Amino acid sequence: MNGVINIFPKQQVSVRGQFEITKTIELNTWLRYVDGYSTIYLLPPTNGEYHLDRYITMDLRLGWKIEPKIELSLVGRNLVGGDHVEFVQEAFSRPAEIQRSFYGKLIYKF
Repeated sequence: MNGVINIFPKQQVSVRGQFEITKTIELNTWLRYVDGYSTIYLLPPTNGEYHLDRYITMDLRLGWKIEPKIELSLVGRNLVGGDHVEFVQEAFSRPAEIQRSFYGKLIYKF
């Protein structure tokens, strides 16, 4: 038998907010808490139980509508706490940690 059997966390909380600061500037927030839990990882070489620690994280997005067809966004992900594993992937790969990241996005609608 191959794959992952998940034992889901007992507590999970997710709160999202979208705020229109001005007519052209908006702020989006996403705060998440997930309780620690264990999963059974059935692929070699780490057959057995794999523990995922509880974590708190927050994502922020600041968007500016420069004009109706152009929008610029700045995004920060995983801003609270450190690197953490959110899940164990069912494919043939090792669990990967989610790291803090920042990026910008420019949208042009035509």
